[in-house]
Amino acid sequence: MIMDQAVRAESIVWPLNGVAVMSASYAQEDERFDRIYSKSKQQQWNVDDYDWTYELDADNPSEIQQRLIEQAKKRQEILEQLQRQSK
Repeated sequence: MIMDQAVRAESIVWPLNGVAVMSASYAQEDERFDRIYSKSKQQQWNVDDYDWTYELDADNPSEIQQRLIEQAKKRQEILEQLQRQSK
């Protein structure tokens, strides 16, 4: 039944060892989809569990403290200087 609904809708079909059908128009009232969707949210991650309004700093998306960034840059400069001296 699900396959019939998907094939009748506007679908993308790829021939494989079997047939894969993707459709965005499955019947919304189908309880099987609700169950598998709920199960996937429990076993993976649930989009509703995250605050998507949080704004990232484009210059520092990981929110690393500036002091740590400066220390890392100094270490990198020292390493590069040592590498140049060893050549």
